[in-house]
Amino acid sequence: MSNAPTRLAYAVLALAVIWVFVYWRTDGPAPRGTVEFGEPPSVEEASPQDHGQAESVEVATLPEPVVEPAPAPIEPERAAPEGPPIASGVILPQFREHTVKRGETAETISQRYYGTPTRWDAVMRANPRVDFQRLRVGTVIRVAVDPGNIQGLPAPEPERPPAPSTPPPRAMEYRVKPGDTLSEIAKAVYGRSSLWTLIRDANIDEVGSDGSRLRAGTTIVIPPAPADSPVR
Repeated sequence: MSNAPTRLAYAVLALAVIWVFVYWRTDGPAPRGTVEFGEPPSVEEASPQDHGQAESVEVATLPEPVVEPAPAPIEPERAAPEGPPIASGVILPQFREHTVKRGETAETISQRYYGTPTRWDAVMRANPRVDFQRLRVGTVIRVAVDPGNIQGLPAPEPERPPAPSTPPPRAMEYRVKPGDTLSEIAKAVYGRSSLWTLIRDANIDEVGSDGSRLRAGTTIVIPPAPADSPVR
């Protein structure tokens, strides 16, 4: 009889284990960390009729841009060379080219290049074959650099360099030798013995009025020769 309670306890324990096992296998709560998702809602596809019933959207059409033609390039005018050329004693005229534009006349061209409309005659004389009463756009004409030189001007005579000036004659010194006289010294220096008085007058204190005090070894002054002397 003592073993009956023990057997009953074992039986109850076995039933509890079986119940727990069956409970977790069937209706037990979902384990932790799992998430149950329902079925995604169904999306009904739109029929072609539904597309036809959609509101139509009007697209505005932009106007095409207007492209203006680029202006024609302006041709640079040819500059005249520096300095008028001279040939055979004549200053040759110089010209620059000018392309006539709309509305231009001989007066306006004169105003542009000469600063005054009054030189229109120079513009016309430089282009004798152009009819300025019917001046056409695009005509190339000549414009004189100097409105006063259309056909050439006589060249001025070149300046001649001044002749070198002759330095004035200078006096010189002479050392008297033994046997010299004023007449002999004048003959050797001037080519004429009669000019001894020039030497005397330049050395009156040393030689005296008649030249008698002329001594060898004395240094005297020889004045410049006169203009009519053969030796200068």
